[in-house]
Amino acid sequence: MSNNILLVGAGFAGRAILPYLAELYDDVHVISRSKYYFNEYKNIHTHVAHLDDEILLHKLLPVCNTILYYAWDSTPGKTALKPQFEFNANLIPLIRFLETLQNFSDRHLFFLSSGGTVYGNTTSKATTEDLPFHPRSYYAASKISSEAFLTAFGRQTDNQITILRPSNFYGIGQPYIKGFGLIRAVFEHLLNNTTLEIWGDGSAKRDYLYIEDFISANLLLLNHPPISNVQIFNVSSGDYASINEICETIEKISGRQLNKIYKPTRTVDLFNISIDSNKLRSLGWAPKTNLTTGLTYMWEWLCKIQSPAINQ
Repeated sequence: MSNNILLVGAGFAGRAILPYLAELYDDVHVISRSKYYFNEYKNIHTHVAHLDDEILLHKLLPVCNTILYYAWDSTPGKTALKPQFEFNANLIPLIRFLETLQNFSDRHLFFLSSGGTVYGNTTSKATTEDLPFHPRSYYAASKISSEAFLTAFGRQTDNQITILRPSNFYGIGQPYIKGFGLIRAVFEHLLNNTTLEIWGDGSAKRDYLYIEDFISANLLLLNHPPISNVQIFNVSSGDYASINEICETIEKISGRQLNKIYKPTRTVDLFNISIDSNKLRSLGWAPKTNLTTGLTYMWEWLCKIQSPAINQ
């Protein structure tokens, strides 16, 4: 079988891992809703199409034995009170993709789920992969439903499934998307001297994972024999911080004051979530970038790509 890989979705995580895939595989095929150019890599081939394009998939799946399914078109806030949007935008394309994929055998599909939403609120005890789900958003419910379909798919076919449940990742290259990604939003408001809306009192705590550490987890698992037909891994850093702590750290790094306004907590928001990644760490993975260092890298990158006035 050819040493090729298929990446479905070219969002933040997808674009971040592409240079590494280009070094590891003969050809990297990307299916994306939008055109992204990777001219510096002759072996990256971008296909602008629906994620479940059956004709295209029948061309690519015979030559790609590994699939990274990173595509998702929503956030917890975006689909609040909009279950049909979540279903149409995310679940239907995935299920149609599986409908085609089940015609092939000996494929390994990696699915980007969510560690930050599927477990719901937790206590100080870190959440392991075998704890029950407690979704508070349709986004989380859709991720859970996807995992159920993928688990059934893996048990019915001669294919491998790896489900990744990362905490909130951030880092260089992350675009600003309203309502998604606290750290990127804080930087955006800081750079533009606009007001950041914080839902609740800012004490809600999350685990924050630098994007390069998330990629290193993917690369390890791509080269590690599966431990089961369907395997699930939390991916978290242990950098557990509140919204207020994130804001304060970024203010110290940048030397700027952030404008903030506090609003009532939304029903889709979580108060505290702590994720245990010991299962993945037992395979030899460990994060390398702590929160302060990662935030510093991100600030320096943003200063370079923004106007010179930012550095004044």
